Amino acid sequence: MAERHPKPYLVGDHLALDFLNSQVRPGGEPRDWLNDGAGLLAWLTEAGAIDASVARRLRRRGEGGGNLDGVAEQARELRKWLGEFVDRHAGREIDRDAFVELGLLNRLLARDDIYRQIALTLTNA
Repeated sequence: MAERHPKPYLVGDHLALDFLNSQVRPGGEPRDWLNDGAGLLAWLTEAGAIDASVARRLRRRGEGGGNLDGVAEQARELRKWLGEFVDRHAGREIDRDAFVELGLLNRLLARDDIYRQIALTLTNA
């Protein structure tokens, strides 16, 4: 029988914030919804990022030799990087140096067929 994952806390009002909150310590007890491939798929489904049919297809592909646990590890690394970025720049304008750091996120987004990019816009002040 498949392991049941507890429902994630989706309180950020935005998928990116919920992603950052996918690792918590309720009552001091650590919980990470992205601890493995199955947990990642469960979290993505509960968060509305993918639907159940996509999760089933990815799960089958993972059972056929795909590396869902490796993808979950990459997601945890991205979450750590994003959390550190937010901590460093919280409450401040994003300057050119911070924008350069966001190149990592743009490269990740560019791996999809259709994607958006984070771009620096100059304004006359």
